[in-house]
Amino acid sequence: MAVDEGVKLVMAGLRCDDDSDLIGLDVWQGATKKLCEYCMKNSNLFRGAAVLEIGAGVGILGMVLSKLGARRVYISDYDEVVLEVIRANIQLNGLDGKCVECKLDWSNDEHFDAFGRGSDVSIIVGSDLLYSSHMAKLLHSAVRRLFEVLPHAVFIMSHKKR
Repeated sequence: MAVDEGVKLVMAGLRCDDDSDLIGLDVWQGATKKLCEYCMKNSNLFRGAAVLEIGAGVGILGMVLSKLGARRVYISDYDEVVLEVIRANIQLNGLDGKCVECKLDWSNDEHFDAFGRGSDVSIIVGSDLLYSSHMAKLLHSAVRRLFEVLPHAVFIMSHKKR
């Protein structure tokens, strides 16, 4: 998958059954592509930074940031199957040590507390995170909790209204 001529990724994924609720394995082209383009145009913001991608799905955005020079990227999601795909994609792209998959369940306060302890994350990113009003409430709460444990971080998000 070529995000741009200078950033190429190899992506693994799973084929979901029609009734599967693993939306994290779908690549949502709209906002994710736009945020990747923004990051490429503004790569100086990410060079040398520690970044957290929330609701990562297969991890495209986080891996793009790693290839653009982020020092460390934590690629997070809540589902174990999705995390396995992220892990595979990190390995396929030779990003072991630069990218780390991690579980972050927006409804579990312990995940935020554990992540925030001693973390050097300065940028939080996310794309295509909202697909229902229930998710909007969870996202709001999650970002609020992240700012509590990462008070100096900034949050960059892209969304395509569907």
